[in-house]
Amino acid sequence: MQNRESRLAWEDLRLMLSLLAGSSLKAAARDLGLDYSTVWRQVQRLEAISGGRLFVRLRGRVQPTALGQQLALRAREIEHLLASAQALGKGRVHAAGELRLATADMLLSPIVLPIIGRLRQEAPDLRVSLEVAPGTRDVGRLEVDAAIRTVEAAN
Repeated sequence: MQNRESRLAWEDLRLMLSLLAGSSLKAAARDLGLDYSTVWRQVQRLEAISGGRLFVRLRGRVQPTALGQQLALRAREIEHLLASAQALGKGRVHAAGELRLATADMLLSPIVLPIIGRLRQEAPDLRVSLEVAPGTRDVGRLEVDAAIRTVEAAN
């Protein structure tokens, strides 16, 4: 089993993102609530774990190397995944993209429009394309993403 000194952790990636955002060890130290020497030691440890230089220091600023850019890309992906996981736990999921919805004319005003209004408030990055027609589009054949329809009540 690897010890803490030889494996990558979220704190390492957070350091990486902070360095990129502030472009200096001093700014990263301030952002993370650490002193400069601690940040410098963490950068050295992170480079040892990663197997190469992650930053080049120029006039008090840091520039990522090719390896640093690759690690930063992964760090941003992980940061996004963590934020998504936290949102799930709090019942908030970021919805974006397009939702293709089909419905019947008689359901539009009383049911569908209020639902779309709530969706726009809760998920502003979600685009809803609506098809109002008497025929039915097939969700199973991926003609639409969802359909709100009427069905005859069973006796």
